[in-house]
Amino acid sequence: MIKSSIKDFEVFLKQIGVQKKHTLLVHSDITSLGLIEKDLNGVFEAFQNVLGPEGTLIVPTFSFSFCNQKIFDPQKTPSTSGVFTNYIRTLHESKRSVHPNHSFSAIGPKKENVLKFSDKTSFGPGTVFTSMLNEDVQVLLLGTFRNSYVHYVEKNFGVSYRYDKFLTGFIANKDKKYEDTFSMYVRDINAQGTDEDDRKTQRNLFFDSPLCKSKGFGYGVHRFFRAKDYCEFFFDKLEKDPFYLINREKFEASFKKVE
Repeated sequence: MIKSSIKDFEVFLKQIGVQKKHTLLVHSDITSLGLIEKDLNGVFEAFQNVLGPEGTLIVPTFSFSFCNQKIFDPQKTPSTSGVFTNYIRTLHESKRSVHPNHSFSAIGPKKENVLKFSDKTSFGPGTVFTSMLNEDVQVLLLGTFRNSYVHYVEKNFGVSYRYDKFLTGFIANKDKKYEDTFSMYVRDINAQGTDEDDRKTQRNLFFDSPLCKSKGFGYGVHRFFRAKDYCEFFFDKLEKDPFYLINREKFEASFKKVE
């Protein structure tokens, strides 16, 4: 097992580009880091030390509660996005957005701003994704290639292979329980060629560009970039080819079979 000190991890964070005062969104496979001193406490401590008191840390705490016909309780419902996200979610200074499918948890002075949302879609223009962009959020992918901004780009461009499916369920927030409706951005059930593996080449073009910094640490390769750069890169690609983020050949063949 690769073992690293908190200081080692802090050095890595600085080298990959994380700075004081950053608003930082972290998607993580925490096992890719190996064993960090003090475990999750040590990982969080390193983020605190590098971001400083004026920095804000954000993690996805997606639960897909309405998709699974479960009550969503922002204080109690576990995140399905990994152990580090559940660690952040349960800290007393953490705030979680009240979204039954795609919630986020944040710690820091900008947590109220980044968690604001005005529409009940998952990736629309009034979601937390836009609020984070307004605060110039930086994205750190720790040992994972998954980045939910890809669906923000697809939604706001208006790709033909995804749509909003509206789901109704119950939210239990402190002393209130109420029924509400939120949408889930889903793929056309007949569409092939729209899986993560089908956009691997396109994804790597961004990862290998000067807009993204990659660095090894522990067992993983980790990536750091500005969310606005990511969105602009793929909006531009979609303007030239609306099927850029999927395997068009597979996609078109799937509909020929249906016919």
